[in-house]
Amino acid sequence: MTTTPPSGGQPGTTTSPSGAPAGGQRSPEKLRADLKWLGWGMLAVVIAWGTAQLPLPYKLLAVAAGLAGIALGVLMLVRSVRVKAGAMMHLAAVFTGLCCGLLGISAGAQALFWEATAEFEACTERAVTDRAHNQCLQDYEDSMLSPLSMNQQQ
Repeated sequence: MTTTPPSGGQPGTTTSPSGAPAGGQRSPEKLRADLKWLGWGMLAVVIAWGTAQLPLPYKLLAVAAGLAGIALGVLMLVRSVRVKAGAMMHLAAVFTGLCCGLLGISAGAQALFWEATAEFEACTERAVTDRAHNQCLQDYEDSMLSPLSMNQQQ
């Protein structure tokens, strides 16, 4: 004679009154859904980082990717709170939003200094030595700060 649990589950498994696995474990379907959201978050960060590495006209894509990553981070956070996901999902949501936001802000700031950034990118392409690269960086910093110092002198 075999007996089956009243909940219709497998013999030897325990379930809580809500039907979820006992011990605070989440079902495999919910874990797969969490993993899918984590994958989307990682993809958003990689896309934002990758587009931030592109030359200037295409660098503006990093701003859009950053905004999309922030939106995804918010969606991940709302979802993780609703489904009572673990701390890993909360942290992943926050880090996705922060990383994508910082990369988007960085690309946006470089777009504000369009001419200086274009000159810097052209200079670093020509730079062969470390000294030449450092000179490009110094010129880039000076060209970004020169409008600010002109405003202070007036």
